Amino acid sequence: MIVEYLSYVVSAAIIITKWFDCTTTQRKIRGIGMEFNPIARALMHRIGIKGTIWFAFVVTLVITAISQYWIQFATTSIYWDYGYILTGSFTALVQGATALNNHQGRPNLVTRQLLRVVSKHG
Repeated sequence: MIVEYLSYVVSAAIIITKWFDCTTTQRKIRGIGMEFNPIARALMHRIGIKGTIWFAFVVTLVITAISQYWIQFATTSIYWDYGYILTGSFTALVQGATALNNHQGRPNLVTRQLLRVVSKHG
């Protein structure tokens, strides 16, 4: 079924974009003050920059695996699959845009919009 295939593609996209996000963040970040996420900043004080970056990657792997298992084996409605595909695609988009921003050293369309939203609410 195409929806099941798409959910696996989305899971792969989430993991791949998170890996790029983590590797580009590790190359770019020079201090805790460079991190915009307050939760990540707090973790960086406790377990260090590298530890926090790769902890986030492991959390992403675990959550993605649990989510994929849930929609494949624990749900009966196809709407769960649609919801996962939609939210997972958004997640992969944001992670990919963040990785691109880190790599290029300048904001892109997605990261500029996210920065606007965060600065209005933060």
